[in-house]
Amino acid sequence: MPPGTPKLKAVLVYSQKDQAFKEQFTDYIQQLKNVQHLSDCSFQNIESINPYRFQQTLQEVDLFLFTCSVSLFVHPNMQASVFQRLVSFHQMKRLRAVTIAFRPWELEKTVLKNVIHLPENGHFVKSTNWDTIDDACNHILQSLCKLCKEWREKKAQLEQAWKQAQIKNTIEGFEAFLKLYPHSWYSKEARNQANVLLEAKLWEEANEKESLEAYYQYLSVTTLNKDRLNEAALKIAEIEEDEERSWKFTADQKRPEFFFRHKALFFEGAHLEETNDRIRHFVEGHIALAGKDYKAPENHYLLNEAKRLPEGEFFSLMSYLSYCGSLRVKIETLLEDRKWDPVFYTLYFIPIGALFGLGLWQWFTGKSQEGGVYIASIFGNAIVYGFVSFFIYRVFKTFSNFFKDEHFLKESINVIKRHSTKLRVSFLTNDPRMVRKILSVLDHHDQEVHKIEKKNFLYNLIPGNHLRQQWGKGGAA
Repeated sequence: MPPGTPKLKAVLVYSQKDQAFKEQFTDYIQQLKNVQHLSDCSFQNIESINPYRFQQTLQEVDLFLFTCSVSLFVHPNMQASVFQRLVSFHQMKRLRAVTIAFRPWELEKTVLKNVIHLPENGHFVKSTNWDTIDDACNHILQSLCKLCKEWREKKAQLEQAWKQAQIKNTIEGFEAFLKLYPHSWYSKEARNQANVLLEAKLWEEANEKESLEAYYQYLSVTTLNKDRLNEAALKIAEIEEDEERSWKFTADQKRPEFFFRHKALFFEGAHLEETNDRIRHFVEGHIALAGKDYKAPENHYLLNEAKRLPEGEFFSLMSYLSYCGSLRVKIETLLEDRKWDPVFYTLYFIPIGALFGLGLWQWFTGKSQEGGVYIASIFGNAIVYGFVSFFIYRVFKTFSNFFKDEHFLKESINVIKRHSTKLRVSFLTNDPRMVRKILSVLDHHDQEVHKIEKKNFLYNLIPGNHLRQQWGKGGAA
């Protein structure tokens, strides 16, 4: 073997009732260490195995040896799911599992039926086909040496391939590794690294192009970075709004360069057909835009793509988008209606000032009084100041809640922008789970907006759920 070839770790699983054979076979395992095939070998009896902890062993050990006997297979621990997982890892070539037929047993009826069986001739160790037990063990040892050599070479190739993929650190490098080793221990990390690089690449391309198509491509391929997903969805909504603003300005212009500029900025835009018509009008047929077979898209990129959906799905999507639009208008209207509320709320400080002035007047007039009258004046002042302090606290809470609601409403507009884009992406990528999640978020914001609509200054000023509910009902009426 070439120097530097990794050695293997092994575990021998046996039953305590087969302790004598385990001790005898330990000498042959030692020979595997002597020829540098094994770095370590531990022993585990089936009676004391903790199936939960044994799962970690699957990732740390390269070779599992089972001394097959009745005592091993009848033990309840052999029915644990960890051994089914071990066999599946053997089939995926993550590890090697070998049965050593110590006593006669029908392996086809056990969980280990699909692993390597030794001796290779099918005769168990204690059968009369061997002159001695040592002959059978030597035969098993030779087979294990051959297996360990092959497995060490493959492990070295795996480690080298993974090292090269990490050095390259490219999408192509990790994909090439996954093509060679789709089920290795490194496969999950390779997929994660490839996805991270792909996400970064798509995000960079989207920011460079700043187009609906580029941001849609990012949304439809990756789900790793939640902040970037939200930003991409918001970018799409902003591009669509920018297009509408640009078109409102361009539509009233009398020169062709404005329409060429609009088309350059929004090549897949909702007003592309109208833009082309206006350009044709300006050039009066002297130049052709795209040949006689040219056909303009019907709508902006995502909705143009949505035309490929079945009729029922397209109707559902348009219904949801209409709901998003109406909810956004509702929030914008509510924000506009609340714009002057803080100014009106400050008028409530007038009675506070009046009460405070009354308290000062009582205090000054009370100082000139004698005895009990002065004490009564102090007591009256305490009541007035207590009420004023409580009123100031409630007014402060009212303003605090008002601005919290204001922030929620403004953030809700961004949420609707992002989620209307995500709705289109979810329909196009056939992701009903994401659609349900989006609709749940929109419904939550709708309910919160409805609650905010019912609030006014007194709603927060008067404490107590009972009073709030009564006022809410009165305001709704």
